[in-house]
Amino acid sequence: MAGNTSIIYKFVWQWNGSETPWEKDEAEWRRYSDMENDIIEDAYLNGNDQAVLHKHYVDFEQSLQISKNDAFRQRQVRRIKVDSNGEYLREDRFCICEQPLKPFGKAKNAMSDFVWAWLEDNRHIAPKHGNPDYIEIIKQAGQGIVNEAKLLTLDFEGETIANKLIELQDQRIGQIQIGCFRLYTAESFLYKLINKTLREDDRSKTETLGAFCYLLAESYLFKNLYDGLLYRGVTLTEEMINDYQNSTGEWRRWLAFSSTSKCREKAQHFGNTLFILKLKPNAVYHDISSISYYPNEEEVLLPAATDFVVDKVECDKDGKYLIYISIFS
Repeated sequence: MAGNTSIIYKFVWQWNGSETPWEKDEAEWRRYSDMENDIIEDAYLNGNDQAVLHKHYVDFEQSLQISKNDAFRQRQVRRIKVDSNGEYLREDRFCICEQPLKPFGKAKNAMSDFVWAWLEDNRHIAPKHGNPDYIEIIKQAGQGIVNEAKLLTLDFEGETIANKLIELQDQRIGQIQIGCFRLYTAESFLYKLINKTLREDDRSKTETLGAFCYLLAESYLFKNLYDGLLYRGVTLTEEMINDYQNSTGEWRRWLAFSSTSKCREKAQHFGNTLFILKLKPNAVYHDISSISYYPNEEEVLLPAATDFVVDKVECDKDGKYLIYISIFS
């Protein structure tokens, strides 16, 4: 049944970002990134005295964040237990939508053209016949993520993601796929850059992002089944709404990965449009809610190059557009 009502707790680390951090009434608690939170929580649970980050370290005994360059630059930190069900869906993840493009024919390739381009250049590690060399693919994916992070001056985050990816290289394929999906769910530059690249079909990034996109695409061979409706709240321009209306009954394609939720209530919180998606028997998708950094989002991920048919477009009494879509592949 869509809409998980069970309480999901997680531990979150925060630092005091106030201009006057030592004034009790002036605290402004800010969350560490998911990658930083992992490092801090792992060190804490392992009984370490400190957790080392990029420019700071966290001293557990003093509950302080301390600058590596200046030990007098300090901020309070705290560890809190939160009910993640109280959180909304992440707007950057669930609420960006692309134009409904016409595919070449019904479907040119079973996977994204971007991933296909990477495959054509890397048959030595991902052959048409035979087993992929996952160790080499993971190494390439990790280095590509590091390189892209440097361009964004997010070196530490990129290295942390890459290190988590490298830890998977000796695992069985099922664990590799779970690990890749989990990294994709983290709040980081990675999922945003991947989907921007896929939407724009930016082939200049096949060398850096192609391997990780391939790992995600391969993971759809192992489905976590879900047969209910899916929802996605977005803000569409009038032109985009017209595009969907004019596409009724026709095949269309989304180039990027598409995050949807099993929970209508959370999805419709955003935007002027709600997609209501019906999964057809041969649809490709993955329920990743159980392995996500944000299980409250109840996420079902549609692959890059998802083909669909627009069934109808309506406008409800509150002025929100409802776009009914059937997902085929």
